[in-house]
Amino acid sequence: MRHFSMIVLGLAILGATGCGVGEIEEDERASEQGEAELVVDPSGILGDIELGQTVSDIAFTCSPLRRAFRFTTTTPNQAIDIWARSTADATVWLTKADFTSLEYNDNADASTRDAHIARKLRNPGTYYLVFKEKNCKPATFSVTLGPSTALESWATLTAQLPAGTCLPGESCTRPLAQSPSIAVDGSTVAIGAGVRLQPGAHRLTVDDVLFPVEVAAGQSRTVVLPVARSRCQAAGAPPIAVQTDFGSAPIFRNAACPTSLSTMDLVQSTDLSPSDRAYAPGAYSYTVEGSAPVSVTLNEGEQREIEISLPVIGGDLFHTTVRFLEARELPDAAVATITSSVSGERSYRLPAGTAISNLNLQAYKNSSALYTFTAAGRTVALSQTGSNTLSLNRVDVDDVTVTREDSSTYVARGTYELYFGGICVAGPYDTATGIDVLPGDYELVLKYRTADGEKIQRQTLSF
Repeated sequence: MRHFSMIVLGLAILGATGCGVGEIEEDERASEQGEAELVVDPSGILGDIELGQTVSDIAFTCSPLRRAFRFTTTTPNQAIDIWARSTADATVWLTKADFTSLEYNDNADASTRDAHIARKLRNPGTYYLVFKEKNCKPATFSVTLGPSTALESWATLTAQLPAGTCLPGESCTRPLAQSPSIAVDGSTVAIGAGVRLQPGAHRLTVDDVLFPVEVAAGQSRTVVLPVARSRCQAAGAPPIAVQTDFGSAPIFRNAACPTSLSTMDLVQSTDLSPSDRAYAPGAYSYTVEGSAPVSVTLNEGEQREIEISLPVIGGDLFHTTVRFLEARELPDAAVATITSSVSGERSYRLPAGTAISNLNLQAYKNSSALYTFTAAGRTVALSQTGSNTLSLNRVDVDDVTVTREDSSTYVARGTYELYFGGICVAGPYDTATGIDVLPGDYELVLKYRTADGEKIQRQTLSF
């Protein structure tokens, strides 16, 4: 103290936009991408092609628009494997003898612009292999009509939902809330069927979440999608609010149920619902407000309920300790305070008293508020992420004792001001009072009057 006495679920996959395998009836509809009845100029018919034959170095221009090879099958269920390869972007059709389209393909898969059709023709007869450059650019083609042995090394991929689970509107124990969006190698497929694929790696996605699939030659693979739903459980809020010294009154609430699952290995996410949904098998995580991410693994064929505990939000406290480094002997001229930037929140005034050495204060965290401690015109912003410790020194200023020429004395009332950095931050206050000050360098200016007029005294203070 400076005392101044002044003397002075399971997925199934249909045929994709790439190649597919199946039996074709002669009245089967055309592919969505191909015209139902193609127009092929007679000059574009290049002759016959035999099973097992490849015709190369076919120069293509856009006149005529399409080229075609004719071939004939003599046995039922004849398997064929057609490739149209070009120096540009090949497209290919399989048609009947009258050029009614039976099947169309643009790209065999996402890695090539060559076209591919692999099918069985149930009825013997005459068919056409029709091809063109997709954008009518000049190109050089190689066309192959493979025999039945071209299909023998293919694999079958079937996707299915777990037992007891079904698509919306169907009858089962656990119908899905919505049908999953499923694709293989970028092409949309449906649950409940199978698709022929070339051996190797393929991309199965469920609602845009990837599940890599590897199939071997001749393999029949079934992927059963996991089905899951969430169940959120709220924790009980405290029945009595903890006593606080300033700031907001507590508003307790439970964290919200998470609505999405994030994949652990890829930057992808999918919905998390209290109703049953099908997912791509794999590792996921969900995040609850105020908590670290929680990992969850959904295995093939699994049916599960993801139980999520919801913490109570709104009861977190932050702490502030005020240390009085010196005794407080005189009454306060001004009181140090803690205030909030949010209107209506409680403020705090440091209590008077000579016996106080420490104050331990607490308040609820409020991210919308800025809490400020003010003493003798200087301020400190309080942190809500850690504990605050504030040290205060004391400046007590007595009335001025003036000595006359005959050595008698009298007491004169005066005023004082406190300057920090050359700026008046506190006062003027009447003497016989004191103020709490934060550490720093100050100048104290004391003013009083005698019979000789106004007197001013200055003193430097360092804390």
